[in-house]
Amino acid sequence: MPTVFHLGEPPQVTWCGHVRDIVAQEGGVWKIARKEILPWAGKVLERFGRG
Repeated sequence: MPTVFHLGEPPQVTWCGHVRDIVAQEGGVWKIARKEILPWAGKVLERFGRG
């Protein structure tokens, strides 16, 4: 995950992946219980690039 910084500007973070949110209800309100930040990888992507 590269961070690009230019003086006087907010930093930019370039990221390629996906997020999996696990939610739970607390007192009638839905909240994020867990957040998983994952790279693009796995069995589905292994098939890309095959001829």
